[in-house]
Amino acid sequence: MSSKKNKSKANRASEGDSSLLSKETSSDSSNLQTPGREGGRRASLHSNSFTVIDFIDKADDKTPKSCRSTLVQLSLNSMKSAGVCIGRPVLLTSLTGRQEVCLGWPAASFPAGKVGLQKCAQNNLRARSGEEVTLHPLTGPVLRAEEVVLSNR
Repeated sequence: MSSKKNKSKANRASEGDSSLLSKETSSDSSNLQTPGREGGRRASLHSNSFTVIDFIDKADDKTPKSCRSTLVQLSLNSMKSAGVCIGRPVLLTSLTGRQEVCLGWPAASFPAGKVGLQKCAQNNLRARSGEEVTLHPLTGPVLRAEEVVLSNR
C-alpha cells in the first residue's frame, strides 16, 4: 500500500517538474530572442558585452588556485547566450582595445551580464570593476606553439 502512495507522489512530482521546466524554457527563449538583454534589463548594445566585477573566491571551489588566474567567471545563462563552453578559451576585449584569453567557467548564483576577473586579468585589460568588456568564444583547435617570435613595431 505504501508503494502505491510513493508512485503517485513520484508521478505528481514529475508532472510538477515538467511544468516548471516548460516555464523556465519559455523564459529562457524570450531572453535569447532579445540580444543584449539579461534578466529583463538592458545590459548593453551587444549580447557579448559584459560588465567586469572582481573574481569571487569560494571556500568550496574545487578549482586549483594555480588555475584561477586564467578563469573568467560567468553565470550559466550568460555562457549559453555568448556561446561559451565550460573550460574553453574566450577572448576578452576591453574598451581600450586590449585583449586577454581566459577560460570560461560557470559560477553558481553569479549575476547575469557580469564577468568575474582576477586582478591580474583586469590589469592586463586595463579594465576596472564596472567597465564593459566584450567576450567572444574561441572556436577550433587550440594548438601548442613550439616557438613564439616577438618583434617591436
